[in-house]
Amino acid sequence: MWHSASLLIFALVTAEVDPAVKPGVEFRYQGTVAKVERDRSAQAATKSFDLAVWVAADDAEGTDFLWLLDERGQGAFGWTDRFGKWSQTADGAASDIAGPALLYDYGKGKHVVPLAPPRFPVAAQADAKVAAGTKWTRDGREHEVLRAESVDGRASWLIEVRNQFGVQKRVWVDQATEVVLQEEDRVFMDQGTEYRVALRLGDVEMLTPEEAAARRSSFAALEGLRNKLKRTPRAADAKLTPAQLKLLAAELPAVKKAVSAEAARLLDAAERDLKQQSGRTTALDAVVRAQLGREVGRFEVDGLDGEKLKSDDLRGAITVLHFWDYRDEPLKEPYGQVGYLEFLYDKRKADGVNVVGVAVDTRFQQPAAAKQAITGVRKFKNFMNLTYPIVFDSGELIREFGDPRLQGGELPLFVVVGPSGKISHYKIGTYVVDREAGLKQLDAAIAKLLEAKAGQSSAGDEKPGTAQ
Repeated sequence: MWHSASLLIFALVTAEVDPAVKPGVEFRYQGTVAKVERDRSAQAATKSFDLAVWVAADDAEGTDFLWLLDERGQGAFGWTDRFGKWSQTADGAASDIAGPALLYDYGKGKHVVPLAPPRFPVAAQADAKVAAGTKWTRDGREHEVLRAESVDGRASWLIEVRNQFGVQKRVWVDQATEVVLQEEDRVFMDQGTEYRVALRLGDVEMLTPEEAAARRSSFAALEGLRNKLKRTPRAADAKLTPAQLKLLAAELPAVKKAVSAEAARLLDAAERDLKQQSGRTTALDAVVRAQLGREVGRFEVDGLDGEKLKSDDLRGAITVLHFWDYRDEPLKEPYGQVGYLEFLYDKRKADGVNVVGVAVDTRFQQPAAAKQAITGVRKFKNFMNLTYPIVFDSGELIREFGDPRLQGGELPLFVVVGPSGKISHYKIGTYVVDREAGLKQLDAAIAKLLEAKAGQSSAGDEKPGTAQ
């Protein structure tokens, strides 16, 4: 049994405005996310959020919304994923445009939690008589009206929605307007751990024509900026590329002047990102410059199958070092790039190119945890069918190669060492994958070294390459 008492008590719906879906109406929801205990009660909320939805247009075919989301605690999307357009057909089906969603960080990974539109059509046909026990199917899910209930003094239907795994959600829908007054969703993350996403309607306001026009203008300016940045929707990583940061710095002042005060809060977040990430980019650029052309220092590390990797092994060969965690759990991106690296290795090994995976994990220096870490690396290698060797690093080896994490960067790190033992190519983060050529930039860096090696004596030095 789910307990409505677990919901926070929010402001009542503004009495002067009827909560109906019509152009100019603004709905404001507040919500929480909490882990569910075995007795079906919810723990204290670990995340809260506010969702504002404006009705931009409504006719017999459906409804167009504009939305703005603010989330706090346990992860959050970047500013480019906190606003957008949203459409819903007359029968309640949402468009394929990504609507508002939460990003919940449960510790071992992150989970995207989509939110539903504020209009919830009751029954399969508009003229069907609704009562307790009414059932219908929509989007492959079974719906049933359990009973009539009052929510903040408004008559509502309590509707239960089921999928093949059982009860998915309960929704309290205004009987007169089909607006969602309250909702509780069951969400499973972290290998089946149940969470409860609860939201409740707070204020409802009718915007003036001038306010509605300002909303549309603000969203057009925000959307234009996002389109220029070419951000992938619902990207868990809020980091921007150097090119995106440069564009944002150029466009931000004009866009800030074109948006309303409420939308400007998003651009305050964009400005903070710009300052923080620009500083981090500058620091990472310095790391790249310091590493390119440098001769690798002496080191020796152990490998997964008993082999060792020594700095002397890099002499006379072209070697790609791929620093990453190589964990089988949680299995998260960018693990897919490892498959492309295996493809490149298979293509280039006949040319004398070596690829070595470096599993970076502090557990390797802890006797009690090292065995578990090694088992995870082996499982991942088997899962991905990797044939190139993997060695262990508790942190010392990556420091020898300028650990980018110390400057706010993230793994993976790709380092190409040429035959003279000098670093020829240095890439922090993932590559853009070419559908036909895979890791095209990395392969180009290797091809350049192979060409230089063929045209000079084994004692010659390569010239430093580039980071990208």
